[in-house]
Amino acid sequence: MIVMFWSRVLIVRLVILNTALRFANFILFSIPSLFSHLLAVFIVWIVFSFLYAQWAWKVVYGIKLELWFLGG
Repeated sequence: MIVMFWSRVLIVRLVILNTALRFANFILFSIPSLFSHLLAVFIVWIVFSFLYAQWAWKVVYGIKLELWFLGG
């Protein structure tokens, strides 16, 4: 009876340890991957923002030219 109790306690502790190790492994190996993914998204965001700013500047400048030619 006592042996069965301690064997169950040992099994529960091993399961908890295994879960903790899996979680630590997940955290350690997913953070660099997540960081590189976020860096790539940030770079794409900067490029698209720059392209949008160029397009918007052309639109605004075109409207200014049109108003200037129309006497505005």
